[in-house]
Amino acid sequence: MGNGHMPSTARRTRCAIALGAAATLVVAAAGCGVLGGSKSASDSPTPTPETSTAPATASAAPATVQAGSSVSAQAKDFVLTTSSGFSGFSATTGGTASSAGTSPLAKLASCLGATGSAVRDGSIDRAESTHLTNKITGITLWSDAQVVPAGQLDRDTGLLRDPNFTECVTSQTQKDAIADQQATGNQLIDPEAVTRDAPLPTGALARTSVVVLGGSSTGGQMQLFYDTIYLGSGQVEAQLHLVGTIDPPSEDLISVAVKQLTAKLG
Repeated sequence: MGNGHMPSTARRTRCAIALGAAATLVVAAAGCGVLGGSKSASDSPTPTPETSTAPATASAAPATVQAGSSVSAQAKDFVLTTSSGFSGFSATTGGTASSAGTSPLAKLASCLGATGSAVRDGSIDRAESTHLTNKITGITLWSDAQVVPAGQLDRDTGLLRDPNFTECVTSQTQKDAIADQQATGNQLIDPEAVTRDAPLPTGALARTSVVVLGGSSTGGQMQLFYDTIYLGSGQVEAQLHLVGTIDPPSEDLISVAVKQLTAKLG
């Protein structure tokens, strides 16, 4: 699938994020991210928010649910593993809750103005990979996958291209982040989330990126980076999540992870 871009207007959303929850914010919080690079957002001009999207073209070899196969094991076949390309990363946690592997799109329905069958999650099976963390770079990454009914991927790809998608992701992140922050007892001083452009990896459907800046009640400043890359093929949807607590995730790292997932998807 080729690269593409959707026009957008500059938006800023006030956010509160807890430092202690940074590596475990799944779905909506991970739906925010920032483009690669070593510069902090405070050193850069105010960016233009954008969701990078690819043209709506079908995969040449889509992943499908095979007749007679074990559906319960399907989604697990399409999440990240530690098999290669993740030097310096160690496993921390994995998705075991009942909501593990859930697509972020359902939580965005109201904001996108989608109701009923236009956004209903019909996933047959879901899975969340182990979270991999590099303590030196401050990057945590993981992925989610959903086996979905025929036709749902096309429907959801349309939602990714909604002109309000990035703004809705950021708004939902704010709600989830405030709840996580309150749970840890941290208070952030004058926090702000700024959505920025980011390159779309080859084979991906879309990407969202955000940097969150703010003071902490424990002292000092925080800087958190969020990236989510959306992928899919046939009857499988997948999302790659990256959270950075020092710098944005490198594009080389993102490329390695995306290549592994696209190879699984076919």
